[in-house]
Amino acid sequence: MSFQKRFHEQIALLNAGEPLQAFDVFYADKAEGRAKQLPFFQSAKSIDGCIEDAATSQENDGAANGVGVFRNRSRFVTKDDNEMQIDGLVWQKWANDEIVEERYYRDALMAQKIKNGILAP
Repeated sequence: MSFQKRFHEQIALLNAGEPLQAFDVFYADKAEGRAKQLPFFQSAKSIDGCIEDAATSQENDGAANGVGVFRNRSRFVTKDDNEMQIDGLVWQKWANDEIVEERYYRDALMAQKIKNGILAP
């Protein structure tokens, strides 16, 4: 399967509010992906996925490697019924159709990354 197809399948799961399934399917180190986000998932009652501005570095539809980026503007409701808004830029390095590295940027650093070129690490 191609990196492009896998990347967009991941985006679909995130938009559907299914980030745990995305970790299980797309991350090379599934345990690490889940562990980093566990406090967030334990506090969330519901997740409304909202992924915008998805882009990739790979134009070859058949390639297994590449870089993908997207803006995560998902919202979630905590178990205490507080609504929270996420706003961050996610940069992912893919190899052999899996995410092998991920970086997250927000606030001023996110703005700088967007200004410098969204696909740059």
